[in-house]
Amino acid sequence: MTRNEGKINLKIWVPIICIIVVGVTFYMMHDIKSKIEKMEPGNKTNSEENAQEESQESEDNVTENISEGNKTNQETTKENKSATKTNRNQNDAPAKAGVTDQKQKAIELVKKKWGEDDTVNYVFDYVNENEEYVIAVKDKASATVKYYFRVNLETETVELD
Repeated sequence: MTRNEGKINLKIWVPIICIIVVGVTFYMMHDIKSKIEKMEPGNKTNSEENAQEESQESEDNVTENISEGNKTNQETTKENKSATKTNRNQNDAPAKAGVTDQKQKAIELVKKKWGEDDTVNYVFDYVNENEEYVIAVKDKASATVKYYFRVNLETETVELD
């Protein structure tokens, strides 16, 4: 191979490698942007969806695991399950109407517990299976979560998670 052939190969491969690097960079930027958009407040998080699915699965497993010979317990479980769903549906209607107020109340309780601090933001994350509001305290400068707090609005207790 002569010297000129080596220069020709180099002239072909350098632009090809540059195009590949730029393409991979754009793909990674798009992927990161979509992950950030999923984590923004107001979007339903995967953890909230998983908690709801696990709750439903655990209720279904209770009914399935009861033996056929013990029908009284099975009927009681079904009645309790339907009563729970009825209560949940009754509780969801007013909760959806004032959900912003409840989120804001949870955030205010965390602010009171945390103390006065202008370097952080308080962000609603999700409601866990115990109907406790999970609030994230994020650093304003780096947008990283410093702590998570669980807030029980019924008892107005705030606990570090």
